[in-house]
Amino acid sequence: MSQSTPPGRTVLLSNYELISQDRHSSSGLHYSPSFISTVKDRQSRHKINERERRGRLLAAIADLQRRVPSEQGKSLQHSNCKAATVEAATAYILQLEEQVEELKRNVENRKE
Repeated sequence: MSQSTPPGRTVLLSNYELISQDRHSSSGLHYSPSFISTVKDRQSRHKINERERRGRLLAAIADLQRRVPSEQGKSLQHSNCKAATVEAATAYILQLEEQVEELKRNVENRKE
């Protein structure tokens, strides 16, 4: 977040944001060094965890793009649209489920 505020706009920061920006003292907030350290550690861990989560999500989307055939015959691998990938994967799973049911019916009909 920018340090300067455009004219006519008021920006309110939470106490946690002020601590993370080392601006809490200038705002009249005084916390113990251990509390400030705890807040900053939590923020750092959260950033790391969020980065890892995004990485796992991107890897899963990329895996889906490689595995799911596109309806239009185009490869999803070159698509950056995550929604299109998930939609195509859902449609493909439904198609596979229908095929499984059809195969089950064929097996049952052959038994008779």
